[in-house]
Amino acid sequence: MTQTATFRSILAHEPIPSDDQHGYLHIQGAFCPKQQRRDGREQQEEKQESYWTVETLQTALSRVFQHNFASLGFPMAATQVEVLDTVAPFTKIRLIYETPLQALHVLVVIRQRKTTIQSLFQCIDLDEHFGSRPIQATLLTQQPQLSDTIAWTRSSPPKFRRLLMRPGESETLLQEERATTRFVFVSNLLQNEHDADWDEPFWVAQAIRSAFAVDVEVFVNHKSLSKYCHLGFRSAEEAQQAVATYQGKQVEWKWAGATGTEHSITSGMLFLDYASITQRSRRRLVRGDGPGEPSRSECTSLTADVQIPGLVLIPDFVSPEEEAVLLAVLDGPHAPWAPAQNTPTEGGTVKRSVQHCGYVFDYRTADVLRDRSNSGADCPPMPAVDRGDKTLEEYLGESVREGCGWEVVAGVIERVRRTTFSDEDDGEHSYKTINQLTVNRYAPGEGIGSHVDTPSAFGDGLISISLGSGIVMEFNCVQEETKGLRKQVFLPPRSLLLMSKEARYSWEHMIVSRMTDTIDGEVVRRGTRVSLTLRTALDKNGSPMACVESHSFPPCWGNPNLLSPLATPDCERNHVHAVYDAIATQWHHTRGKRGVLWPGATQFLQKLPPGSVVADVGCGDGKYFPAIWEAGSYVIGTDISLPLLETATSAASLCDEGVPESRRVSEPRRHLRNRPAIAVADCMSVPLRTGSCDAAICIAVMHHLSNESRRRRCIEELTEVCI
Repeated sequence: MTQTATFRSILAHEPIPSDDQHGYLHIQGAFCPKQQRRDGREQQEEKQESYWTVETLQTALSRVFQHNFASLGFPMAATQVEVLDTVAPFTKIRLIYETPLQALHVLVVIRQRKTTIQSLFQCIDLDEHFGSRPIQATLLTQQPQLSDTIAWTRSSPPKFRRLLMRPGESETLLQEERATTRFVFVSNLLQNEHDADWDEPFWVAQAIRSAFAVDVEVFVNHKSLSKYCHLGFRSAEEAQQAVATYQGKQVEWKWAGATGTEHSITSGMLFLDYASITQRSRRRLVRGDGPGEPSRSECTSLTADVQIPGLVLIPDFVSPEEEAVLLAVLDGPHAPWAPAQNTPTEGGTVKRSVQHCGYVFDYRTADVLRDRSNSGADCPPMPAVDRGDKTLEEYLGESVREGCGWEVVAGVIERVRRTTFSDEDDGEHSYKTINQLTVNRYAPGEGIGSHVDTPSAFGDGLISISLGSGIVMEFNCVQEETKGLRKQVFLPPRSLLLMSKEARYSWEHMIVSRMTDTIDGEVVRRGTRVSLTLRTALDKNGSPMACVESHSFPPCWGNPNLLSPLATPDCERNHVHAVYDAIATQWHHTRGKRGVLWPGATQFLQKLPPGSVVADVGCGDGKYFPAIWEAGSYVIGTDISLPLLETATSAASLCDEGVPESRRVSEPRRHLRNRPAIAVADCMSVPLRTGSCDAAICIAVMHHLSNESRRRRCIEELTEVCI
């Protein structure tokens, strides 16, 4: 048995696997010890002591589930315990038992007693503190899942209706449905005096299978275990036989409790009738379009043979370094998300965060707002590339190194425009007229309905770049000849998806609202996904509209002439940033190395308690770093100029030879300068958590900021990191 074996969860209504050689139980929880804060609150952290490893955790769990199981009330010992995580934090454990029924009994005990990790390890006197939340336990099997024609393949139970005559319904159609359904309604399961004998759905399902069939699906109403249930047989013939055999009969229910004790009681006079799942549930089974549907998704491999002309997927179109910078600016605390807009169907608001650049797409009219002077259409322009004499990739590489997020956005868009896409039928294509960008943020569980982007609003060639988390996108053919044909495509992180020609106009695309995707047989939990959708907005005549671009970053909503305090004016970009980048080395040798410090600043630093964390915003070449270290404090330096920061961490700057006294660090304090922490950052958006520092300094910076709003913003940032 290896960890690479394929497993799936046993759904609540499924029978216990009959062909599995062993029983498998998957438990989840925080199996790393907790540490105590000074204020007494608990904090989940990775254990620092070297002893808390996979091997020691597995040893401790083996003592619990194989040797001390009886003290916890478990009916039997596990034959094997596996830790599925290779590094901390450890959260996933697999228990192996001799039979699936044994694993089920242990599962029931864990759920009934709401077993916690702390209670597990108390029985072996492990002197550590763990979480108090109950363990999550799931029964697993290696058996493949049955098709949806003979089994319900969702974890969420369907809604049923009795197949009774309703006004206006055809009796012929009703009788045909009653003869072809495999679902049966059963009531009067227990006599009144036995109502309290069933307290768990597990025992109900086991008892019903003892009388009907071992492979029948049992859908139990949890609010009234003894009143009624629905059964799903493998075929309509089996359902008809069950109705004919047990109608008006009493049967003996038999089941084994958590400890293995045999139980037996007599049912009431059973009443059986035919049932079917509702149309809404059928749609959810086929399409999975329930909001936030937690159920298992259809595997992408089932539609791998379906080919869509014009659909192109390019993995790793964006590098990991570019992705990190893009997410920082597009999903960060200062991302310029658009105001809420109307949806075209429900008249509500788009729940996900959205931002448009170039032209606004109006969700109410499903069209582009072409007149940017109108209210609601004044979105930011497209970010433009200003690369000078550099190549595009050189420009992107430098922007990534310096953390210039919007420059990276502009560079990636330009890379898309220059990319040549090959098509076996139509040859090569490029999309140089892209003039509209929509950024969407999909939280786990969020999706978007099935649609074709409005043909009159956007031209051919829709491009989507996925950042952060991958996701499965579903395509549904709307052509009459092949209507109903579907394909599921996994869009990995950093990939580019092109929809052109037939894929653009003849296939609807959607993202189902659910928490997981099934990718080639593996169930993968969704994370937060940020997508960049690039399109060509068309005018009323069907021609591409003008591309509205700007070099002023970041963009803001509202009057485009009123820049946000976060936007760097061209005067600062050209006459401050560019100048310091050019003279960084000379400035360090002629000004920084002189070590002339402001007395008020050094006195402030010397009064800080030893061990303080100081943020030096606009630190330049780190002129004040030695004074901070000499005061016994740690420093985190940020500056907009990468060349200046490189001089701050050069070997010459981190030694005491040939430098004035003010830049020297005494022997007891030299350990503080071994690993100076620096980051390229704008003082308008300091990348430090609120209250993460004890003090902040910002020396000789304010006079470089060109207006009052930017100076106020800088002071707000300094205040926030210290409060």
